[in-house]
Amino acid sequence: MRNHLIIIALLFSFSAFGQGSEEALRNTLDTYFEAVQQKDIATSLDYSYPKLFDIVPKEALEKAMAEMYADTTVLIEFSDSEIKNISKIKKIKGVKYALVTYGFNMTMTMNEAADEEDEDEGLGIDLVEFTAEMLKMQHGEENVTTDKENKQIHIKVESTMYAINDPAYDGWKFLDKKESTAKMIKKILPKKALKKL
Repeated sequence: MRNHLIIIALLFSFSAFGQGSEEALRNTLDTYFEAVQQKDIATSLDYSYPKLFDIVPKEALEKAMAEMYADTTVLIEFSDSEIKNISKIKKIKGVKYALVTYGFNMTMTMNEAADEEDEDEGLGIDLVEFTAEMLKMQHGEENVTTDKENKQIHIKVESTMYAINDPAYDGWKFLDKKESTAKMIKKILPKKALKKL
């Protein structure tokens, strides 16, 4: 389960094509979110800032995402992606940067196999409730609800990512801004950009 949450965090650290303007950024974000909702792994990874792959190999991310989507014990669906805010675009040494705040809904459905796995391990816990409590700590209690009858957890996610338009690559790219990825981001983005955003 923890691996799934890490992959989801990385999934939303990917990129988009387009020009340097906010309108182009919005358009490419829409295209990117659609690819994520359709679980189009190849297209989602095409949106990734290429310097990310110097740290996490593209093939490893592709494999992890494919395994997550193929896992039938927990089905994950994304919907209703929306751009909440785009900061002023800053230009530093020829590269454009912005912060994008976005939201989406995530539904996790536990099937019978997940319950059986829990019973086999002798944990004796309600997997939906247990997972929901972990998600409440991450996303806030008001943003996580459960549907026990259908073994579902509904999460309203709000996150922020760096948008980068580097002339070395084709259009806008994204990297997630989270505590869990902060050290990695410092290896990829210049200090000046991180300070200004």
